[in-house]
Amino acid sequence: MNESTAVTLVTALSGARKAHSLYPAAHPEHRSALGGLLASVGEAAAAGPFTLNLHLGRLYHDSRVLPVETPGMRSMAECFEAHRIESLTFHGSVGEADAIALIEVLALKPSAELDIAAELESRGVADITAQRLQDPDAEAAQEREE
Repeated sequence: MNESTAVTLVTALSGARKAHSLYPAAHPEHRSALGGLLASVGEAAAAGPFTLNLHLGRLYHDSRVLPVETPGMRSMAECFEAHRIESLTFHGSVGEADAIALIEVLALKPSAELDIAAELESRGVADITAQRLQDPDAEAAQEREE
């Protein structure tokens, strides 16, 4: 899998988030952005699960850092950080309902209680999984307890 596939996916995800915030679901721009997201996810996950990771404020695919100057890259890294997402994995053929649910979940107001993985699961999304970023303070407290 090459870097351009990951870049295309991140750009499409960013575009779909933006279209969701600006246009109603039936608007041509919204439909076009959703179609672009579905196409890029389909291409990325064609050979197997495709994972985007966040580490130290940067997005990665495999162990390669994605170029920050790409349109949408910084906003998606900030979105992952704000929503406490360590990784998003796309499995197989992500359908339109799953893509819409992902965009809606990413549009939710970030909070300490918001668990993106649980939100996706509650909406019946099976082909997209999220790993939550661990809170280092909570981790240290748990270690002290043990």
